[in-house]
Amino acid sequence: MSLRRTLLSLLALSVVVGLLPTSSAMAARNKPPKIRKAVMKDRDGDGKADRVVLRYNERIKHKVDRRRFPFKVAGYRIKKINGARGTRRLVILLRESSSAPLRPASISYKRTRKQPVKDMRNKQARKQFLTRNIIGLVVPTVRHTLTVQKGGDGLGVVTSDPAGIDCGASCEAEYEEGTPVTLTATPDTASGATFGGWTGCASTTDTCTVTMDAAKTVGATFTAAGSRTMAVSHAGDGAGTVTSSPAGIDCGATCAASYAEGTPVTLTATPDTGSKLAAWGGDATCPATSTTCVVPMTDDRTVSVTFELLPLHSLTVTNAGTGTGTVSSGADNKISCAPTCNTTYPEGTVVTLTATPDSGSTFGGWSGDATCGASETCDVTVDAAKNVIATFDLTGGPVTHSLTVTPTGGTVSCVSADEGPVDACDGDYADGDTVTITATATDPLDVMTVWGGNCASGVNAVLNICTLEMNADKVVTVAFEPLGLSLFGQQL
Repeated sequence: MSLRRTLLSLLALSVVVGLLPTSSAMAARNKPPKIRKAVMKDRDGDGKADRVVLRYNERIKHKVDRRRFPFKVAGYRIKKINGARGTRRLVILLRESSSAPLRPASISYKRTRKQPVKDMRNKQARKQFLTRNIIGLVVPTVRHTLTVQKGGDGLGVVTSDPAGIDCGASCEAEYEEGTPVTLTATPDTASGATFGGWTGCASTTDTCTVTMDAAKTVGATFTAAGSRTMAVSHAGDGAGTVTSSPAGIDCGATCAASYAEGTPVTLTATPDTGSKLAAWGGDATCPATSTTCVVPMTDDRTVSVTFELLPLHSLTVTNAGTGTGTVSSGADNKISCAPTCNTTYPEGTVVTLTATPDSGSTFGGWSGDATCGASETCDVTVDAAKNVIATFDLTGGPVTHSLTVTPTGGTVSCVSADEGPVDACDGDYADGDTVTITATATDPLDVMTVWGGNCASGVNAVLNICTLEMNADKVVTVAFEPLGLSLFGQQL
């Protein structure tokens, strides 16, 4: 019995390692099905593939896992393979990363490890399975929209190469990323119209080329017979917009429009936040102090508008008083601090400060460069460096502590760190104040000073000075005695 088993095992092993030929039926059974179609999927819409869907001509006869289906997707890592024995559809889930390409260069089988021979009992079938390339791969492409808008009072059409744009007013088409699109403007010569120029495309001829690396908008201006063209451009390091009345000019960089000859066109310059109108130029001869400028269209006009960045000024906010709280600047969130903070704003910015006392405190008022009294909100115009002080007080008024000094055989004088010299040492002092007490004997022979109470220690004996921090009520005694010798309790 054992010999028979041994012979059968040797025969099976020979078939497995390919020493003996296998039947055609076995080879057919182990031959992988051909791929009919492979499609890339981008379900989250970020332009990168997150899965590959494979469809086979036949049903999969092998167990589905990464060892038996060792795919390689160039630039991606495989997260998981979903499928089932007997299905004709296999899904490869990809692990996305910021460095992954938009389109994989290739997708193929690749042997990544030695497969167990039980997976493939025919060497030829195994070879075919491991080296077969995916065919019919459909990779999703990134596409961008090109929009063409016609301006001016003339007639004309704009066409594109590659095809897609063919319109006289406004139209759009999608092109694959990186595609160069050449636009051609053709004025209606029968009506006497002429081409006035492009916006959104740097060209001075009737053709312009844009590369579709993002969504693009291009304007084409056609001028009717008897019309004049106005072109507006921006200069300077600031930003803003220019509009016109009658309508036609409405742009943030460059734009053009045509008007009937002789029409007075009013241009309005609106600086963005943080910018200012610095100058009108070209055919617009208006002072920079005027945001509007009238240009008569007695000829073709070219206008330049210069916007400059406003200078920056600092705004410093400091909290004061015995209480606590915060000061904020609202929506811009540039001021939000306690007890002090500093930031900058463009010149002329109006900043609304809001004081919010903490629990147990009240807002006492504004000072410095803010003159809003006790109102918790205050508008500050930053036309120069500004320093604002917000005072918060503890509820019920400031905290004070009493000091009582009793001298014997002399006098005392006191100096407060907050208030300076005081008329009498006895009295109330602000919490945290420092009081210096100086003792002076009446009899010059009394050279011995005895301090007591809260001055029992920490005394400068040479200067007869005691220094106290007023963090609580304090009581001090001081006595003056002659310096003498004693023997057995009797003074000598």
